[in-house]
Amino acid sequence: MPTIGDVLAGRYRIDARLGAGGMATVWRARDLRLERDVAVKVLLPNLAGDPALAARFDREARALAAVNDPHVVAIHDVVEGSPGTEPFLVMELCPDGSLGDRLAGGAALPGAFALPRLADAAAGLAALHARGLVHRDVTPRNILLAGATARLGDFGLARAEGATTPAGAGLTPAGSAVGTLGYLAPEILDGRPATPAADVYGLAAVAYQALTGTLPRPAGSITELVAAREVPIRPLAETAPTVPTPVAEAIVRALDVDPTRRPTAVELARSFATPWPSPADERTTLDARHVAPSAIAPNGDHAPTSPSKPRRGRGPQPLPDPSSAYHGPGLWSGEAVAVIVIAIVVVLVFLFLGGRPG
Repeated sequence: MPTIGDVLAGRYRIDARLGAGGMATVWRARDLRLERDVAVKVLLPNLAGDPALAARFDREARALAAVNDPHVVAIHDVVEGSPGTEPFLVMELCPDGSLGDRLAGGAALPGAFALPRLADAAAGLAALHARGLVHRDVTPRNILLAGATARLGDFGLARAEGATTPAGAGLTPAGSAVGTLGYLAPEILDGRPATPAADVYGLAAVAYQALTGTLPRPAGSITELVAAREVPIRPLAETAPTVPTPVAEAIVRALDVDPTRRPTAVELARSFATPWPSPADERTTLDARHVAPSAIAPNGDHAPTSPSKPRRGRGPQPLPDPSSAYHGPGLWSGEAVAVIVIAIVVVLVFLFLGGRPG
């Protein structure tokens, strides 16, 4: 196991420890030949002693190095182990941590931040699947951030599609089971081999967590996960009502327990490319979802509204404003005019009858 200050293969100086997983430790290193910072992933000593596992690590690293895609962490070098040293691979360094770092607080991420990075991860999965590879461990920790973009990384469990692995393999070392169960496709628990559809499920679980702050099927053990897959997922319209409809629908489809009904990584990437609404658009969306039925015209348009006016007729009427003086009806109210008109008519009739010759 290297330590800080060691120079691996006469070229890569170990500068800091970035993290560790069930199969390897990742270090920040300096490529002294090309004068650039890189990430070095070293296979754990107890695993490096297994010739079959070491050979698989080397084989899969070389396969991944052939994946040339901007949404996948680039692999620069693969170094075989030797007596006293473990095999390692040299990767592109993503300096801004991972999506898992951003979710560590347990809160949802701003949609405008999360959605483009989820689209990048989906595009990375599509690139892997096009090469016949399955990642098998899509989690927030494996979506690495570099500025405004994201890369799919940490391929410790990646392997060729169709290869068989015992159910649950890779889930228990170094206490990683609880951290990955929430993203594990249900069919894997049945002992079926991992397929691209399982990767799609994992990314959909990441997306659900990123946009809502919770996992779609939380579980702390395999038993709980088996039971959870029978429970319907709470709709995103309730947990995150501002999520665009195409995104919400794609996530729900990708979380289907039946892998044949899930979209492909390419389709998921297209859905995640939906622009996130601006704050004004979000308010409009929320308002539209709370419009009263009476406010909808028969043709589907919003019925025009006008300020309400006091109704005349029976029932209590508004009282005069007590702040202003009230002196009763004005001089030319309707009652006064009626009295004057009647008086004039009576006088005219009297004059007419009284003035006739007898």
